[in-house]
Amino acid sequence: MSTLLNLDSYRHEQFEQHLQQPLSSSPTYSVLSMESSASSSSPSAVSTSHESAAKYYSSNSPSSSASSNMSPKSTTSETSSFNMQNLNISASFPYYDDGSSSQMQTYHFTTGHGNAADHPQIELSVPHLVILEQPVDKFRFRYQSEMHGTHGSLMGVHTEKSKKTFPSVELRGFQGEAKIRCSLFQVDPSKRAAHSHHLVIKSGEIDLIDPHDIEVNAETGYVGMFQGMGIIHTAKKNIAEELCKKIKRQRAVEMNREISLREEHQLQKEAVEMAKTMNLNQVCLCFQAFQVDPVSGMWQQLCEPVYSNAINNMKSALTGELKICRLSSTAGNVEGGEEVFMFVEKVCKSECPRINIYVKHCSLFLSQSC
Repeated sequence: MSTLLNLDSYRHEQFEQHLQQPLSSSPTYSVLSMESSASSSSPSAVSTSHESAAKYYSSNSPSSSASSNMSPKSTTSETSSFNMQNLNISASFPYYDDGSSSQMQTYHFTTGHGNAADHPQIELSVPHLVILEQPVDKFRFRYQSEMHGTHGSLMGVHTEKSKKTFPSVELRGFQGEAKIRCSLFQVDPSKRAAHSHHLVIKSGEIDLIDPHDIEVNAETGYVGMFQGMGIIHTAKKNIAEELCKKIKRQRAVEMNREISLREEHQLQKEAVEMAKTMNLNQVCLCFQAFQVDPVSGMWQQLCEPVYSNAINNMKSALTGELKICRLSSTAGNVEGGEEVFMFVEKVCKSECPRINIYVKHCSLFLSQSC
């Protein structure tokens, strides 16, 4: 029995001396983690430790012809234990597909005593858009005939008299050149599609209609700010026609080609159906991020679009505020009995406007239905 124990201990000592050696600088190698009371190292090639391990398992395998009853049945003794871990970290290992090298990635390798090496856990920062400044919730939609001269532009919700802000969005999780597109969309989440109204930016004497694109990169902080925009109201009879033109123009840019006659015919059908249920007094801004292929010119969408809060038409009776246009008299006798005519902007029949009339030292509240 003493001879068997000595032989077992001797074989483990020989095995440890071969394997406790520094690793080669090769990109693909094996890692041997040891738990032992004593260790020693000497310079050697990695192939030598592989050959030693192979010889050891071959000589001590139960199926080997050279094995005997004295061959050890376990790789664990009273003084030492070992665990073999093979990690392939070759530089050519495809952690991400081609074309995704611009995305920021972090790799974590987790290994432990007596446990197999875990697969690399990839933390991927996916490109996404974040709205930094929402547009105001009320804005006047003007007809094309009203667009003469200068008019107020669409401001940000935090605009003050001393500081003007504009709708802005930031692209995160991406490195390189990109384009952020802003266009007018429908508010209903179940019907996210282009709106028939136009988002215009004045350039000299020309009104440029949406979509509007801004180039962003590291120098701009990947922030796109859209200034000087106005909204042109489309008449009901022109909704389907304008909507078809808008979608056709957007898809032609994205596909880098003119759409076919069959595709155009399908677009016309879709535009007619959308025009039937389109809300003409509410719109929202749609922000999209694209990367343009320098070779083919194709526009590749980087992430899901984001949508702003609803923008309500200030001139609409449904969404606008009640405004008094004219009063026949601004003062009267306290005894009453006088008629006062008040003219306001268009009011919905289903609504009941409330009017406060203030008298000196007291107030009188009246309610009247139109």
